Amino acid sequence: RCQILTVTLSPTAANNSNSQLTNASILVGTISGKAKLELLPQSTESQSSSSIWLDIFGYRISCNTSGKKDNSIIIDRPDWMNSIPLTVITDNFTAENNASPFVLRAKLHSIHDENDTTTPSAASSNENYYSAYAEETYNIKALPPNHIYPGNYTVGGSGVTTILEQWKTTLDTVAKKSLNEETDASSSHNRKILICGAKGCGKSTMLRYATNRMLSEQIETESGSADVAILDLDCGQPELSVPGLITLSLVSKPLLSDPPMHMVCSGGIDSDDKNNDDGKISPLQEASFFFGDITSKADPDKFIEMANLLLQRYNNLKTERIENGKGNLPLLINTDGWVKGFGYEILCAIIEAADPGNIIQMLGSTRTKSFDLPSQNTGADASQNRHVHVVQSFDECMIVIPHDNNRSYRSMDSSNSTGPLQASASDHRKHRLCAYFMGGYNKMIRKRIRLGNQSETITFHREKGIVDPNNILGLTMASMPPYAVPFQAVSLYSPPGFLDGIAEVEPAYGTQGDFASEDALDALNGSIVGLCCRGDGKDLDRSQNNSGVPNLHCVGLGIIRSIDRERKLFFVLTPVHPSLLSSVTVFVGGSIGLPLELVFRGTNADSFPFLSEHSLATPSLGGDVMKSRNHGGRKKN
Repeated sequence: RCQILTVTLSPTAANNSNSQLTNASILVGTISGKAKLELLPQSTESQSSSSIWLDIFGYRISCNTSGKKDNSIIIDRPDWMNSIPLTVITDNFTAENNASPFVLRAKLHSIHDENDTTTPSAASSNENYYSAYAEETYNIKALPPNHIYPGNYTVGGSGVTTILEQWKTTLDTVAKKSLNEETDASSSHNRKILICGAKGCGKSTMLRYATNRMLSEQIETESGSADVAILDLDCGQPELSVPGLITLSLVSKPLLSDPPMHMVCSGGIDSDDKNNDDGKISPLQEASFFFGDITSKADPDKFIEMANLLLQRYNNLKTERIENGKGNLPLLINTDGWVKGFGYEILCAIIEAADPGNIIQMLGSTRTKSFDLPSQNTGADASQNRHVHVVQSFDECMIVIPHDNNRSYRSMDSSNSTGPLQASASDHRKHRLCAYFMGGYNKMIRKRIRLGNQSETITFHREKGIVDPNNILGLTMASMPPYAVPFQAVSLYSPPGFLDGIAEVEPAYGTQGDFASEDALDALNGSIVGLCCRGDGKDLDRSQNNSGVPNLHCVGLGIIRSIDRERKLFFVLTPVHPSLLSSVTVFVGGSIGLPLELVFRGTNADSFPFLSEHSLATPSLGGDVMKSRNHGGRKKN
């Protein structure tokens, strides 16, 4: 089942005396669901000398491919995600009054899951079900003709991922400047781009859009291998990993979905990301650390130290690529939303260490979403300018178009939005953790339970979060065979602060499991731990401290399901590939709470499982971490 999307551009129809569309951005519609979009060859009657692209959330494809770039793309966005925009980009498009208009045609193919067992049953139970793939797996909405014009921003209706025109022009400037330089180690200043802003400003949307834009620009300029490095320093809402990690990853495919679908779940081996035609896995995790918390305030010094080590790894990787003639390697740095108080000092320390040539600062109109940044580098490279590009926060922007004056749009990343997505940041973290331990999002949604004649699945609700009334997640985790790990095979690091003040257990940090105290074992039992390696070959230094989280390469997360003290065995559940588990020699505890959805089995549970203290710190059980109220104003008489 396929459809043809046709876009006709006639410059003479535009209100332009020069009959010209220069650097115009024209939104033509939105798309969601799962589909393959392919641009058809350009007709001979159309303008062949013009530069025209179809922009899919920042990733641009053209009819006139150079041989290095395909003119097709896979889109996979489930119902709970906002639809993404389809935009036509023109660059100095001109035509005479008697010339034929330019016709851009895109073919849309439905993509069905081969492992979906509902299709055969539907065909056998419905006499009118003539085709096995009769229904479309995508939803495309084209704008009315009177809404299609150069510079239009968005469409009417909710559930649309909107990219402001200011964001587009800023990324165009940054991408061209960072990639059109000489390929040598001394010209890397402008290739490092840092994105910062307060919570709910749309940083994650900007990161995905910037990644897609940088990938497109690299292929367009034929600047060697088309990869983008992402230094993900948002340990609470990371883009390419599970919460609790800070990572350096290489991305070679556009990011057209939300994190649960493209995060690395098995260490980059046998990944669940199978939506690539060439079978190439993207993203690829180059290096990662287990920070063990969802905020940098847990250990700011350790956080900055790990960030510096990942920056060193990027510099080494960049030098290797230059020596091998692979061209530019731009770096996008993703930061968290803590920009006030001590969080501002951490952000400035990251900027000083990374030395980015371009900073995209997302500001709002309120005081909580406004902050200042130094525009110049004060370090050893003070001669190089640092460009700060200030863009408007999406939550602060009201977009009004004709016949839709009552619509307001908010970013999909805003946790306090009154728009279509109201699930909290905690709900999104639980969603990622559940998808991670199921082996990936696609594997998670394929989990089914048969109730009578109906097949119940796991869904994610835009307002309620994970919906699993039949406890499929808990039942699946309970039936998973665990890995048995001998005590003597691993060293243990208890959760930071968990055993503070107990002098006799201080040697438990980094000791072999055989010599661990009962308190140290109890601290790790039933909790999420980082699976780390010593001597991992990544050229990452290791901390010599006796407490806190060690600086060790982390291949992923695991759950210590239980501990057999008599046989001295840890029983561990993890989606990490077995080939990587053979190098794991350290279990590092943290403060990442285990979602109740993964352990509660409803009426099938004979007893409630053991949970660590950190897992109990959740509002769903009536408790939470104490928060400061010093920011509250005094009551006025």
